Amino acid sequence: MPSTDRTILADDTADLALEDDALRQRSAAYDAAFEWQGRPLQPYSITRESLYYLLRPPTPLQTAMRRPETFLADALIVLYLCSHTSEQWQSFRDDLPRFHAAVEAWADAHVPSSLGVEAISLSLKIINAAASTRAVARPTGKESPEEGNSPSP
Repeated sequence: MPSTDRTILADDTADLALEDDALRQRSAAYDAAFEWQGRPLQPYSITRESLYYLLRPPTPLQTAMRRPETFLADALIVLYLCSHTSEQWQSFRDDLPRFHAAVEAWADAHVPSSLGVEAISLSLKIINAAASTRAVARPTGKESPEEGNSPSP
C-alpha cells in the first residue's frame, strides 16, 4: 500500500521552500545574540521598541534612514536601550529630558566617533531581526481588497 504521508499542494499553497526559508530566518533572528564592544546586548523587546519610538528625534524615520548622519541619533537610542536592563531605566522612563541625557552620557562613554557607522549597522541589524520574528498573515490566494488581519465586511 502506498504511503499517504505526502504534502498535498493546492492552488493557494505557498511555496514551501520560501516558507521554510522564512522560518529559518525567523528562528535565527529570534536566537540572535548581539553585542557592542564585547558586551552582550538585551533583546530588542516590544518595550524597548516602544521606548525607541518615544525617544527618537522628530525627523521622519524614512528620511533618517536615507542619511547615515541623521540615523546615528536613532542608532544610539537603540544601542542604549539594548545595553541596559529595564530596571536600569525604569526610574526615569517618564522623564524624557533625563532619559535623553542618560542616552547621550552613555553614548559619549561607549560609542567613539570612529564607530558611528558600526553603531548604525548594528542597530539596523537589531531592528531588522526583531521585525523578522513578527507574524504575517499567510495569503489566501483569493482576490480581495483585504490585507493581513483586516476583518471581513
